[in-house]
Amino acid sequence: MAVRALCEFTAKVGDLDLRFTPSPSAQEGIAGHRTVASRRSAHYQNEVALEGEYEELKVRGRADGYDPDSNRLEEVKTYRGDLDAQPANHRQLHWAQVKVYGWLMCQKLGLAHIDLALVYFDIVGEGETSLNQRFAAADLQCFFNRQCALFLGWARQEMQHRDARNRQYARHMQQHPACPTHPAATRANVPVVHVRSLPID
Repeated sequence: MAVRALCEFTAKVGDLDLRFTPSPSAQEGIAGHRTVASRRSAHYQNEVALEGEYEELKVRGRADGYDPDSNRLEEVKTYRGDLDAQPANHRQLHWAQVKVYGWLMCQKLGLAHIDLALVYFDIVGEGETSLNQRFAAADLQCFFNRQCALFLGWARQEMQHRDARNRQYARHMQQHPACPTHPAATRANVPVVHVRSLPID
């Protein structure tokens, strides 16, 4: 499961519309990420592949950037307009994403802590607003586990509901085996009536 999909499911609150209008186009977003990466040090790592597991759930994704010299992982978000007008639930979702990436990076590198940063890049003025916070690996692991547990709880309920529905359908078919199950079978039992056309005066 993708990190973004997990967080959008478990950490999304408030308005279901997560658009921050006017939002940049996909091409503008890619260009903005490249601009941010070009400003970093030579050791800066782009698009770091990460993955982790919780029970039967496997989570994977790509962190936007990691600086090993400062032990700082970044999640870059492009925008246009007034950043102060960004809804709070958007910011909460962004922090959820970077915290999941933070745990996956700590797990990958065996880190005891990591600095996480939300970097908001203005595609018009090309300025950066960085929100930084240091987290202990143990706290990030708890956050990751909690998100996964929320999703698995929902998924298991859905599976139980589907299984119950399938069992109910199977019982119905055993009790009523003659019931047609396909439109073709229904049509086969309908008599054909021939209607002779009459001349119109």
